[in-house]
Amino acid sequence: MALRPALDEPAPNELTAFVTQLAHLRSADDAAARALNYGAYRNVVIQNKQLLFERACDDATVLVAVNAVNEPYTFGAGELNGSFVDLLADDAPTVELTGALELAPYEVRYLLRA
Repeated sequence: MALRPALDEPAPNELTAFVTQLAHLRSADDAAARALNYGAYRNVVIQNKQLLFERACDDATVLVAVNAVNEPYTFGAGELNGSFVDLLADDAPTVELTGALELAPYEVRYLLRA
């Protein structure tokens, strides 16, 4: 008897779609992908269940914000000032931040400094 059921093929779901989206960001041939893959890493805000970090290279800076709990959280940091392209949102809109970023429960944001 097998420990795990046999799978004929992966079952697509919300998580697999999200992982695919993240993989596409890292494999693109653009400045954001270079920053994510090769940029210097720097923690900006570290909490028990929230994290804001930066990946930066010569031509791009990406801020990654993670809220790992079932309640909203607002990050406050000087790095959150200015224009950013929201890489995970539909049509990658530009957002203007003034030192704060509110995340919904379990939300992740990838923000490319514009």
